[in-house]
Amino acid sequence: MGTRNRNALVTGATGFIGSRVVGRLIAEGWTVHVLARSGSSLDLLHSDRRCLAAHVHRISQREMASRIRQIGPRVVFHLAARTQSRHEPEDVDPLIEANVAFPAELVEAMIRAGSRLFVGAETFWQSDGSGAYSPVCLYAATKQAFRDILKYYVEAEGLSALSLVLYDVYGPADPRDKLLNALAKAALTGQVLSVSPGDQMIELVHVDDVARAFAIAGDWLDSGKGSGMQTYGVFGGKARTLKEIVGIFAEVAQAPVPVHWGGRPHRPREVMQPYVGHPVLPGWHAEVDLRDGLREVLDWFKKDGSFDARPS
Repeated sequence: MGTRNRNALVTGATGFIGSRVVGRLIAEGWTVHVLARSGSSLDLLHSDRRCLAAHVHRISQREMASRIRQIGPRVVFHLAARTQSRHEPEDVDPLIEANVAFPAELVEAMIRAGSRLFVGAETFWQSDGSGAYSPVCLYAATKQAFRDILKYYVEAEGLSALSLVLYDVYGPADPRDKLLNALAKAALTGQVLSVSPGDQMIELVHVDDVARAFAIAGDWLDSGKGSGMQTYGVFGGKARTLKEIVGIFAEVAQAPVPVHWGGRPHRPREVMQPYVGHPVLPGWHAEVDLRDGLREVLDWFKKDGSFDARPS
């Protein structure tokens, strides 16, 4: 590659998805610089030996423009977010700070430092089943608010921005309170799990497929194939009902998954049918079979999982 700039800057790298994106980028020859908040745990980032080459910087927002100028990233991958399906009054300011103010300051710093290739993450919770904007929760509304800000930088400052719409991302060693962790606990311990009636459709995508999508998106922009504002969906096109997923989980576990159907109501503004009308990024498709992915989750719990820390 000669002197070609392969510097990447990643936010949200200490999270479940971001740490996998860092590993994928390093494996494909990028030099990865990470922006992490002071006090952030680096456990997930360093759990993969490929990530040991990452340059970790804990900086304040005031230092951001200067640091970006020093790094000179060819592409900025923005995955940092505050994610929550429900909020209390005290959550409003942190949600806006994390999902609107911080990324806006990041893009402003990019422009001032001369970096103009941006890959970000959105959520299918921003849309209803028809694709119309209809935020499921305040978190989704803040993601849309930043999208509107991003459009300004694209049109006014020549930024090239590519947004990947994420669905239900899963995989082994996921520290988040997610459904599949609860199903693994139920399958392996026999504890009954109360769930919704189970008729909502869920689009599960393995975290390794998601990480690959981000790497392809970076190469896409780096090669000059993308300009302006682009949006692609990261989905396999095989949405299943919760009842179907539980059935497949039981097949993989070779044991019943004890669930109490209807023991919990649907969440407020539940998306019963996720919108999958976004185009898929050229060169990407989901590779991990659901059964193989669920087996990875179960195997991880059998070996390393701590049931006490998982949802019940």
